[in-house]
Amino acid sequence: MTQLNTPDPKKSHLRTRFASRSEVSETGAMRAADLLGRLRRLSRERGWDFREREGRGSHVVVTINGRQSSIPMHRGDMPPGTYRGILRALGINPSEIEE
Repeated sequence: MTQLNTPDPKKSHLRTRFASRSEVSETGAMRAADLLGRLRRLSRERGWDFREREGRGSHVVVTINGRQSSIPMHRGDMPPGTYRGILRALGINPSEIEE
């Protein structure tokens, strides 16, 4: 008879990796359409110069106060690193978007 849910010490690194990945996606994940809407609202509220145009493929190029970034308009949540990179390129603190 084998026990169910017995942790395998050889696979402990997999549990740690997947657990941290899910935590990141819960806190930093956002759909591209939601990010674009929040950027529009934030720019309107603060009086920033906001421009958007179609990019190549399924991307939208956003310019805010002369700083430019490309937003991939794919389905589902955007990877946390992509989200942070877009905000960094636009010079926006993530706490400003999440208000």
